[in-house]
Amino acid sequence: MLNAAGVPCGRVMGLSEVFADPQVIDQEMVLTQEHPGHGEVKMLGFPVKFEGAPCRLRRPAPEVGGDSDAVLRELGYSAEEITKLRAAGIA
Repeated sequence: MLNAAGVPCGRVMGLSEVFADPQVIDQEMVLTQEHPGHGEVKMLGFPVKFEGAPCRLRRPAPEVGGDSDAVLRELGYSAEEITKLRAAGIA
C-alpha cells in the first residue's frame, strides 16, 4: 500500500538477513580483519566507494585505551603527566 501511494519503503530485515543480502555482500559492506588477541573480526565496510582511491583496512582497531598515550602526547601531556594519570586510573 505504501509503495502504491508513492512512499519509498521496504521490508525490515533482521541482522542475519541484512548481512546475507546479496547487495550488502556485493558492495563489500562487511569486511573481515585479523585482530591480534581476537582472531577474525567482522566489521562494517566503507559506505562511500572511490574508484580512483579505494578505501582499505590498514590495521585492526586498537584495544580499549590502546592509543591513549599517543593521544595524550598529541594533546601536550608529558610522559610524567601520563604516568600520573595511569597511576590514578584515569588514562
